[in-house]
Amino acid sequence: MAILHIVVLALVSTISARSIALKTRQSPAILPAGSALLSIQASGNGCPHDTANIVLDNASQTAVITNLTEFRAKIGPDGRRDATKNCAFHASVQAPQGYQFTLLQSVYAGYARLDAGVGGRFAASYFLSSNASDVVGRTIFLEGKSFLEGSTFEIDLEHGTPRDYHKWSNCGQSDIANINNRISLVAEAEPIESGELIANAAPNQTVSVLWRQCTQMA
Repeated sequence: MAILHIVVLALVSTISARSIALKTRQSPAILPAGSALLSIQASGNGCPHDTANIVLDNASQTAVITNLTEFRAKIGPDGRRDATKNCAFHASVQAPQGYQFTLLQSVYAGYARLDAGVGGRFAASYFLSSNASDVVGRTIFLEGKSFLEGSTFEIDLEHGTPRDYHKWSNCGQSDIANINNRISLVAEAEPIESGELIANAAPNQTVSVLWRQCTQMA
């Protein structure tokens, strides 16, 4: 299996292999005193609030998310109505003095069946509610020619990503951290060819809090 490395927004990666290696990330075993993952909510047409099941593990500051049954996109000659789906997670995090946090996602596993003229895209963007205009992201492309017969895939958004590239909170400031995941399909020519992209095949999806020490500005 090949390992997908996603480093910066300006660089994009293309999935041409049948699967991508799995490598999950977890919060450190020791968490700062006074820190907490207070809540996490899901939104978007790919994970409506009444469908996603979210369970918080306060001991590890990790949320386990299941039942993302709507996180799938379709395209075909009959229209483009479901060509884009987004699934966003909003985590309210309490930060103690002298620490700042970011969020990590585990792997996304899915299935794609694409005609040669259809391209798929998985994009993830990160921002804090206190500064919503400051966004970082990663984008992965799926080539139709690699998924003509239908194949499974795994996307690890964290592997090879420098910690400084994550969107870190202000030092000692509680905030709401947001991750917006978007899948989309685009047909290159008319008549529109067909394709389906599903990004909910993993047994569960996790979002966890990562901490580091920082210096409080005067």
